[in-house]
Amino acid sequence: MTMELGVTEPAEDVAEVLQEQPGPSIPVRIEGYVGTHELPSKRTNVDSVFVPLPASGFGGWTQILSGSPKRKRVVLLSRDNNFRFSFTGMENPGTAGGYWPINVPLEITNQLPIFAASMSGAGSMITVMVDFWAD
Repeated sequence: MTMELGVTEPAEDVAEVLQEQPGPSIPVRIEGYVGTHELPSKRTNVDSVFVPLPASGFGGWTQILSGSPKRKRVVLLSRDNNFRFSFTGMENPGTAGGYWPINVPLEITNQLPIFAASMSGAGSMITVMVDFWAD
């Protein structure tokens, strides 16, 4: 089951967001220090999703977000129960995946799909904050 939480991604070209330059590469020799900076986020989406306790065995994950190269980071926060998270959704949610406690923000900075499973019979309400890359 895929949930997109009403997230609409920026309409820019993926190559532009990834800042890939077309054409041949040019070898460069760097002497001294090189300054870098992180691009700011273009926009943020905040929503909450209910994640139930998974049935025993495989396949009990709830997909929170699909993968996207335009996503800068995601912060997950559960205010009621501990939860597990996964990037594949293929493990047994009762014994595998990352275990995360309540009231501790989980920052994810990759662009993979994100799955979650509650660790309580009451389920978990997880707040999902998504940042997208700037131009």
